[in-house]
Amino acid sequence: MTDVDVGSGDRLALAALTQYRMTTTEQMHLILNTFPHCLGHYARELGLLSMGRTVAHLTSRPAVRQRLPDRGLVREGYRADLVLSDPDTVAAGSTVEAPRTLPVGIPHVLVDGRFVIEDGRRTDMLAGRSVRGTPCAD
Repeated sequence: MTDVDVGSGDRLALAALTQYRMTTTEQMHLILNTFPHCLGHYARELGLLSMGRTVAHLTSRPAVRQRLPDRGLVREGYRADLVLSDPDTVAAGSTVEAPRTLPVGIPHVLVDGRFVIEDGRRTDMLAGRSVRGTPCAD
């Protein structure tokens, strides 16, 4: 298994998506499934990236690019936005037909240190806020 840099592919995919107007249902499907799909399909099933490299692509690399100094890593003093996943089972759970189905293999999600998903179920916690960074110049 070899790690590859998919940075230029990300830009190409983004350019393609901006040409396509998605319905709200399709947007919800993408929001809930992008990260689990990357972890389950591209890392575990296809082996295009190691699980660790995929996690970095989804967490610390975007935090650096957006200049978010207290996010993207598990470190003292950083925001506790954590997703606990099972690398053997994590996968997209929803489809366009059922867009609100939670992903598989993600028992716990913490936002700002508070459970928003606990034991695979949504909690009533409304944690977090919108985050805006300052993108780095390419």
